[in-house]
Amino acid sequence: MKFEFLIIKFEGMMQRILSTIVLLVLVVVSQQVNATTYVTTGNNSWSPSNPGNSLSSSDEFIINHTVTLKGFRLLNGGKITINSGGFLKTAWSLRFDLGSQVHVRAGGKLQISQLTATNYSDNFVIDGDIVTKNGTMANYQSGVITYNQGATWSFNQMSFVNYGTLILNEDADWKNGSVALSLGTTEINGRLKIKNLSLANNATIEGVGQVEVQNGNGNFASNGTINGCVGNSCIPPSTVGNTTYLAYHSTTPGNDFETSTGGNLPATSCTTTLQVLDDVTFTADKTIGDLVVSPGVNIMVNPGVSLTVCSGILSEGKITVQNTAALVQTASSNKNEGSGTYIIKRNGGNNPISYNSWSSPIDKATIIDVYGNANPCDIFCFEGPTQSWKFDYPVNYQTSCNGNQVTFTSSMLISGADGKMDNARGYFVPGDNAITRTFSGTVNNGDVVIAVDETSLGNNPNWNMDDWNLVGNPYPSAIDLEKFYSQNSSVITGDYYFWVDDNSNGNTYNQSNDYAVYNQFSSISANGSALPSKYAATGQGFWVYALQDGNVTFKNSMRVSGNNSSFFKTEANTDKTVVRISLENDSNNINQTAIGFSQSSTNGYDMALDAPKGESNSALLFGSLIDSTVYSIQAFEALADFDTYTTKLYVETGNDGNHTFSINSLENAGNHILVFLKDKTT
Repeated sequence: MKFEFLIIKFEGMMQRILSTIVLLVLVVVSQQVNATTYVTTGNNSWSPSNPGNSLSSSDEFIINHTVTLKGFRLLNGGKITINSGGFLKTAWSLRFDLGSQVHVRAGGKLQISQLTATNYSDNFVIDGDIVTKNGTMANYQSGVITYNQGATWSFNQMSFVNYGTLILNEDADWKNGSVALSLGTTEINGRLKIKNLSLANNATIEGVGQVEVQNGNGNFASNGTINGCVGNSCIPPSTVGNTTYLAYHSTTPGNDFETSTGGNLPATSCTTTLQVLDDVTFTADKTIGDLVVSPGVNIMVNPGVSLTVCSGILSEGKITVQNTAALVQTASSNKNEGSGTYIIKRNGGNNPISYNSWSSPIDKATIIDVYGNANPCDIFCFEGPTQSWKFDYPVNYQTSCNGNQVTFTSSMLISGADGKMDNARGYFVPGDNAITRTFSGTVNNGDVVIAVDETSLGNNPNWNMDDWNLVGNPYPSAIDLEKFYSQNSSVITGDYYFWVDDNSNGNTYNQSNDYAVYNQFSSISANGSALPSKYAATGQGFWVYALQDGNVTFKNSMRVSGNNSSFFKTEANTDKTVVRISLENDSNNINQTAIGFSQSSTNGYDMALDAPKGESNSALLFGSLIDSTVYSIQAFEALADFDTYTTKLYVETGNDGNHTFSINSLENAGNHILVFLKDKTT
């Protein structure tokens, strides 16, 4: 229906000139036409009716059977869905307009044969099968064709031109014809096999896939761009045999290019790009510039081996880092790409009544996936602002703890709790008979930041001091804690406390006995553990003490090769002299302290050299004193020849029986330093 309104306006003008302005307004009211939905009811059968031939339509077509559309044009707003079991054959001509939608679902099939097909649709998705043969096809500038994983594309005796966007996420087998990439972008993430076919790129190719000329029968040429490389010189350096590896051009420009097909690995360095084409195991330390892992390829890093990547990893395969192995990355930022999977394995304690302090080397690892055998009510994290133990599960998460139904309400949870391990946060988890914990997902790399909190809460009844924060190494390699302190010295003290469970199921927890301690001056053990060193291994959680509210930052520059065999490992330092003394009562409680001398120490409190020891709830407390504060580690000024130095020791015990003092070790003392224990009471 159409209405016309005529409006005439007269105005007087100077010199009696009468001017007429005519304004014509057209108002068009059209009757709304509802789209029809055509659904197949059988082979070549439709409901509500057969759409016919030579049809231009903005209707919806749902195909569950075998049908044919001839001379068909899908207009803006039109939809075609080919479901599993559906098979759409086309004839005469085929056109998909901009604004139309075409979806070949898994199990569905589209055949474009013996015709000219043009696509302008920006929503042409192939999850099933497509057959193009004996004709021509063009994808114009507005067109977006997405060919997804799990789909198949049979291409034979076709001429295909791309002016728009073509995304190939799955392998394809194209033969007998020509393909011209004239404008737009073609993204190849699978293996495109061509045989008796000419593939010419004068536009842009992106992706991490390959182009394989089968049996040498065909041609792949490029005068355009391949992942940023421009011109006809881009193909030769990335071609091995008849296969061109597009990912080579995604890596650091100027690197040498090597490939591995399994077996012996080529010599590499920080300036080498290594493309791995078949499964390979790293059995010795290796340094690489860029690592490219082809789709479906498995890389294994054996125990004790360090794989160092100086730049980035582009992985469409799987990288497994075994227990005590390390994946080290040294670039200043995260240059990793790809959809590949990383699997990091670490061994923890095997006693289910003893806790380990963990952190995740994988981004947002799911707690119940990593610690599936643990009682969910025994997996704790520590909330800095409230200085209290909490959980990290989604709000109102329900589960069973030792047979009892439990709902985790918001008051029980840390802020932002979601059931995934926060990067660089520490978690207390019971041991597991299986020992090995497996982390799977995307590996942490580059800067990792976590908040720490300084409070004014006062001493908790169960522990001393009020600025504790439980953090952890976020990388699949060891880190240097002294470099970590150098980066964060304005926020934390530089003393690191490592939990060492005494296997008492929590019945004899005490703050002074159950932590091994490390700082830049020295270290002490706990409950028979090894001495901690400046290296925190993969998965290691530890406590730091905050000086102020702020963030601590982990950086790739802190990562090191090796030193990843266990949570604690000692390292000699000849610039200091240390004596470690322990006290044991007849209930087998042991407490250790370290006292020493160095050029960098004073006789007062030195940040990152003197480590305080908590004083509450201790069956046995033993340490040295500065004023009235008890210390686990105390560093004094260096001794000159013939100097004598005396320091007070502090003992607090809940046992009236015998107590034994022992010198556990003398570090760099030689034969010229004598140590005496003087009893000032008896």
